[in-house]
Amino acid sequence: MTQTSQTIEVTLSSVTETEVNVQQLPFSTDYNGPANMKEYFTVVDSAEDGIKESSFRGRPLQGKETLIPAGYSGIILKESASSSEDQEDRRMMIQHKFNKFTHWGLEHVPGADNCTQKSLAWLELSRVLHSPVDE
Repeated sequence: MTQTSQTIEVTLSSVTETEVNVQQLPFSTDYNGPANMKEYFTVVDSAEDGIKESSFRGRPLQGKETLIPAGYSGIILKESASSSEDQEDRRMMIQHKFNKFTHWGLEHVPGADNCTQKSLAWLELSRVLHSPVDE
């Protein structure tokens, strides 16, 4: 079996400091880009526990604002030129940085067993595991 490596280059100079409204939806669409959220995605904030409610194509959604852990940033990347093959190196530019996003679930708020929540919890666990031990 031959192994190939692929290089992904990320350019930092393109970061904008504008606030972005990042939504992690529990489904995929055939569209990838900006959307007119104010007109087409109405969000209602409920009084209990900061839960948000909305719908997409008739399906109810519930979500909650999720903070990126201290010391980390969320980033939105844009590929500068699409590669024609999987083996080619890729170049990406950081378009936006964010420190929070709304994490949506179908009919309920994503719980601690959700992959995104687990990965954010892993960041803290990893920090603790790799920190120096006091004797």
